Amino acid sequence: MHVVLYIGMFLFCVFVPLSLITAIILQKRYYDYLQENHPEKWGELTTIWGIGPGMKNSYRGLKFLFSQNDLGDTKLNAMKASVRNAFIYFFTGSIGIFIILAIIANISAS
Repeated sequence: MHVVLYIGMFLFCVFVPLSLITAIILQKRYYDYLQENHPEKWGELTTIWGIGPGMKNSYRGLKFLFSQNDLGDTKLNAMKASVRNAFIYFFTGSIGIFIILAIIANISAS
């Protein structure tokens, strides 16, 4: 039983950082595509406090990323889905690491 938990912990510790790296790379491609093909939306998403475009505005960016609005562009819709999935894998994997750690600590203590 312990071996399975340790293998699970190892897999989580490998795949969670890989998911984060993938999410960062995909998000960079996504913003580059937005800047090239939809500059008005890119400007709106990367403007903060009237300064920009080109700044970071995570709230607006995440709101648009998880919205159904694809600006009539199927490639953008596919890119949004890829970035969303990578971030979801990262967050759920991070939570999974803590759950497995708690289980391992509980089993080891008894």
